[in-house]
Amino acid sequence: MRFFKSLGVELAQPQTKEELLDLLSSNGYDVIHFSCHGQFDRGRPGDSVVRLPDGSPLRPNELFKPRLEEMIGQSRPLVFLNVCHSGRTGVTMTGLGGWAERFIDMECGAFIGCGWEVSDPLAAEFAMAFYEGFRGGKPLGQAVRSARQRVKDTAAANSTWLAYYLYGNPYCRLRRTS
Repeated sequence: MRFFKSLGVELAQPQTKEELLDLLSSNGYDVIHFSCHGQFDRGRPGDSVVRLPDGSPLRPNELFKPRLEEMIGQSRPLVFLNVCHSGRTGVTMTGLGGWAERFIDMECGAFIGCGWEVSDPLAAEFAMAFYEGFRGGKPLGQAVRSARQRVKDTAAANSTWLAYYLYGNPYCRLRRTS
């Protein structure tokens, strides 16, 4: 949290599922970033879970809310779920399911998630390196690659550096409005 404040960004920290869904449905955002714990449901990927600060579970299938979908589609934010297993997808009766599929279906600008369990300190290091690179002018894909390299240099034996998946245009750059 201190890192994000140092970037001069406005933070919203909903504690419950209701607070989060209300917040996402009522505002447009440039970036939506989750840091919490998650579990992947291989049999029903749309029921995979992230645990919010109050301990309540949130599932991709709970994001089927017209106003929320409209806000994501209009603002097209970068969605970064720094959450174990958040980048995984699985086959459902109607196609793919999971967090990445749900946010891409809502037309987010890009999605970053983890393919497996990650180390909390290394996940934080990855996020800091990613945002520093992206804000510093690197294209999205290069910012992810540089963050991977920084985590690998820190702890090459830990697979966290390989866990991050990018769904989106790797050549996209941050556009400054001022």
